[in-house]
Amino acid sequence: MLKCYIRFLSVFSVINVFVIADAAYSQEVIYSYPVRNAVSVSSKTAIGVRYSQTISRSLLSNASFSVIGSKSGVHQGSVDLAEDGRTVIFTPSTFFSAGEEVTVNVNPDVSPNNISPYSFTFQISNRALISPLLPKPETASVYSVEDSPVPITIINSYNPAPGDIYISNFNYTQRLYGPYLLKLDNAANVLFQHSTFPLGAMDFRPQPAGSHHNGLYTYYDEQQMKYYGLDSSLSMPIDSFEAVNGYGTGDHELHFLPNGNYALFGVYVDTLDMSAFGGYKNAALIFFVVQVFDVKKHLLFEWRTADHFQITDATHEPLTSHTIDYVHCNAIEFDGDTALILSSRNIDEVTKISLNDGHIIWRWGGKHNQFTSTNDQIPFSYQHDVRRLPNNNITLFDNGNYHDSLNKYSRAVEYTLNEKAKTYTNVWQFRHVPDVVVQAMGSVQRLANGNTFIGWGICDSVAITEVTPQGSTALEFQLPQGNYNYRAYKYTKEEVEALMTNAGVTPHSVSDDLSLGQNYPNPFSGSTVISFTTNERMPVSLIVYDALGREIRLLREGMIDPGTYSVPFDRGNLPNGIYYCKLSTTSGSLERMMVVQR
Repeated sequence: MLKCYIRFLSVFSVINVFVIADAAYSQEVIYSYPVRNAVSVSSKTAIGVRYSQTISRSLLSNASFSVIGSKSGVHQGSVDLAEDGRTVIFTPSTFFSAGEEVTVNVNPDVSPNNISPYSFTFQISNRALISPLLPKPETASVYSVEDSPVPITIINSYNPAPGDIYISNFNYTQRLYGPYLLKLDNAANVLFQHSTFPLGAMDFRPQPAGSHHNGLYTYYDEQQMKYYGLDSSLSMPIDSFEAVNGYGTGDHELHFLPNGNYALFGVYVDTLDMSAFGGYKNAALIFFVVQVFDVKKHLLFEWRTADHFQITDATHEPLTSHTIDYVHCNAIEFDGDTALILSSRNIDEVTKISLNDGHIIWRWGGKHNQFTSTNDQIPFSYQHDVRRLPNNNITLFDNGNYHDSLNKYSRAVEYTLNEKAKTYTNVWQFRHVPDVVVQAMGSVQRLANGNTFIGWGICDSVAITEVTPQGSTALEFQLPQGNYNYRAYKYTKEEVEALMTNAGVTPHSVSDDLSLGQNYPNPFSGSTVISFTTNERMPVSLIVYDALGREIRLLREGMIDPGTYSVPFDRGNLPNGIYYCKLSTTSGSLERMMVVQR
């Protein structure tokens, strides 16, 4: 059994589509969850299949899912279509049985017969999967205003970027000054403070509005083991977000797109015989699941580490322990709307994954590293908070737990990746003086004025550092001893308002042939540069509008050839405020928010 399981974990199983040699089949399944031949699947799983093209909702009444468990028999259920128009979801009316094999046949009864049939099997876990987190209590966490402020010590402050700071402090040993959700100003004065007693919260931040909802402030409640969304006044939770298909909700990520889609982690424990590695016959292994939902909370995409990573990918986690956290995923970053970037701490790896069919596009770091450094001889180690910048570079917090160096240190790093040549270059980094070593947590946020906002995670000497591009400290403060923060964020009031009203738009294309980047710098006081790319010859117009939709300036108009274009924009006599650059072509338009401030 062990050999079979390890072999499965060591091979990435591309979903094989049943291609029928008939020109009438214009639709094929390109992805499913669970994936074909998956093992250790939750008995509470739903089943999803994604087609190569959109499916008419009117066909769902005729859709036929044959779902049969080798022990539980035929399963009835409901069928629904996700907001993407391509993902069809079958939710069984009853759970599957432990240890059984499930056979799925999807044979839509449509006319004309243009949708190919699809079949696959997967294996349910022999035992009930459990969350590695604490048991869920019957009562909710306290959500109330506290009167006593958290004492914060300013270490350095010299012209920091404007904005408010969002953190959630916690203490591992006793309740000292918290745990709280905190909103601070640049002088570390508390603007908002709510208790999340008794266990605390993680990852407090504003999230963008979606196509069908307003923006939210979200945080992970360690007591309830799920994310909550607060209204714009921060007065009360009005929504919650959690993993589905029988998996617990991980506390490391909830990441929204402006279209309302969002991603989070599921997490579960299963047992495995690790005696072949000198370990226990019933070792408990922790597995992670990436789940992406649409605005109506349909599960669009599920990607399980058990299906794609080997247990032996762990770089320093001992395989002889009773409990083995061999991957430990800690960040999800959407890379446009076609891929996501996954950070996995315990395999020292950053992985790019296709959101279309789930295949791995590239692996950076760890034992399966595909990239070569041009100038940095110290690879990142046990990293956190991987983010894609508007200039296409990547930032991360390099904890450096296992740097090959006698002088251990943690750092914030920015890399340029050549994804075709598989090379990377360290173009900027910040090491604290004196060096600090952060064993866990940490975050890096590039601010609109070019400064970098760094959260130091599990560190007593410093909690937050804001640093200029040249490396000088603009702001630094310290939490009370024994208090820590998972991630830290900084946003201006204008940025939060734009985020909450869906004014900010992530980089994406009207089609695969046109994209609009974020202007840089942003905010700007004098001039900025707006960049866009086209892969084919087409007519375009690039226009700047004010917040009321009035045209301010036509920057570019006419037929253009394939290429990348950078268009300068000078504010002239424009007053401070929010503006929009709009790139239009015959197939649609893209917008980006710009902030003018002196």
